[in-house]
Amino acid sequence: MNNIENVLIDVRKAYRLLSVFNNRIFDLMKFIESAFEMKFGGGRSLFTQDTPNSWKGNFECWIWDYFNLYFYEFYFENNSTWLSVILQSDTGFWDIIENIQDEDEINKKIENVELFNSPENSSTRLIFVTGNGKWLEEKIQLLYDKKLNKNIEKEMIIDTKNKGKIYCKIFDIDKFVDEESTIQSLNHFISFLQSNGFDKLKIVKK
Repeated sequence: MNNIENVLIDVRKAYRLLSVFNNRIFDLMKFIESAFEMKFGGGRSLFTQDTPNSWKGNFECWIWDYFNLYFYEFYFENNSTWLSVILQSDTGFWDIIENIQDEDEINKKIENVELFNSPENSSTRLIFVTGNGKWLEEKIQLLYDKKLNKNIEKEMIIDTKNKGKIYCKIFDIDKFVDEESTIQSLNHFISFLQSNGFDKLKIVKK
């Protein structure tokens, strides 16, 4: 068997593994929706543009435009508040831009995965975000602007001035391997919120 045949086998394995992983994420989001008795309001890709619709797109698109769940925001709401759960499938890109300010240099690194932090030294995480007032894209942007590398502080409160505070807690995804660990992690998130005076989010169903 030649090298290209081995590579193609790895590609097929990768797609199948990704399917299993994404299904697990969807199941987890359904569980969170039920636990908080919130309504899933859709989501969006945060790393690039959404995958072009049928018969749309062009070859000027980044290849990342076809990998929406690489960095993706799931949005939930109820009558009391809102919740965003952001899937960060790989911190590898953010780990290498921590101290880079030039946008052109950052964009060059996006296009070359060989420059990313190694998979062994990167993380896969869920980022929980809620806050006072309505969800606004600019609030999430304030979080995104912090360059979410694996070493960033795991709990953050960001003051959006006249639009309220947002509260953020970051978990490695291995804290959600089963129902027991998931409930425990959600309770840690609730405890963080309550210790900072935010009590609009509660686990209703266990």
